[in-house]
Amino acid sequence: MIMDRLAKTLLTKLTADAARVARLQTILATNRAIPVTLLPEFVADAKLIKDPTPNSDQKFLVYNLANAYPDAFRELIVNAKDNMPKFASSVAARPTEMYQKMDTLLVTQDGRGGVGVTSSGDLVSADELTSVFNDPTHANKNKNVIGALCEEATKRGADKLRCYDTILPGYYSNLGWSPVCKQVGGTFDYPADWKKDEYKKFNDGNPDRMFMVNDPNRILAPKFDPKADAPGYQKIKEELPAVASVDEAFKLQVEANAKIRQITLQMHETLEAKDLVPTGKIDHAPGGGQFTAVPVAVERGNDGQIIGVYGYKDLGSQRSDRNKEIGIFRIPADRVKDLDAMKLGEKMTVKAVVQEQHQGRGGL
Repeated sequence: MIMDRLAKTLLTKLTADAARVARLQTILATNRAIPVTLLPEFVADAKLIKDPTPNSDQKFLVYNLANAYPDAFRELIVNAKDNMPKFASSVAARPTEMYQKMDTLLVTQDGRGGVGVTSSGDLVSADELTSVFNDPTHANKNKNVIGALCEEATKRGADKLRCYDTILPGYYSNLGWSPVCKQVGGTFDYPADWKKDEYKKFNDGNPDRMFMVNDPNRILAPKFDPKADAPGYQKIKEELPAVASVDEAFKLQVEANAKIRQITLQMHETLEAKDLVPTGKIDHAPGGGQFTAVPVAVERGNDGQIIGVYGYKDLGSQRSDRNKEIGIFRIPADRVKDLDAMKLGEKMTVKAVVQEQHQGRGGL
């Protein structure tokens, strides 16, 4: 009998429960996968999630194996790693005991894609996206399933992740994550299954470890692509602080998430007072020379000084009742004239500068 990997894995984990094994075998005799209507007998949490790709109507049925089947989740990861021709060591198959503490272990209906979220009570890595896997033999051969899983994971509390500086930072940037700090390659231990030759083009097999936070509106950094160095990934990376430990990185991730929340709240409070709605992700390189703008939020450094201003270009007389959606940009504080006199919601002058325009999409 041909069955989906998830169903097969669950079957092996239910061997001690003869009645449930018989019930599952009966279901699988006529269904390749466990129908969602019958799933509560085996997995209580099931949900249909949408492909986040623009203009896509595709949806994926995912199950949460947390609490009941942490060992099955790990087995699915190991199977996926075994089927990966290269870079399998980038996928973490953590001890079953760690998965037992998690409330979110999402897998696709066929068991070939999944993601976990660490417990919010974990003092070292709370609310961290982990063990993201996509078996290359995935029936749908649809890479967008990982984007959908990651988006669902953020809805369930994931706001941090760590990954190697390969193609992964760019992939996660595309999904709405921003880098916060890095651990320099060669200063930490790589997994036991690490194959240095496979990663040779990434710092000669010793890529940095990047720590990122969920930043869907790109408040901290613009979208970037390491492969194309656009827009200036190497510059972004060089400016990141280097940390000596995961604990140190975790503290910076917590601070970054707090900054994102604080700036977002400031924006909404200022804009709501003007009956305006933000549209689009943050533009980190507004062009146009010298212009008049309206600040809606500020970013402060560790010393409390303003280092960045978020605002929108003054709509002037062109504004009408139909023109209430505005795009937000971020500019360095040194481009704001009379910074000390600046007030949120009131016009300011932005100095001229020549920069590459960065476009984004989405909403705050």
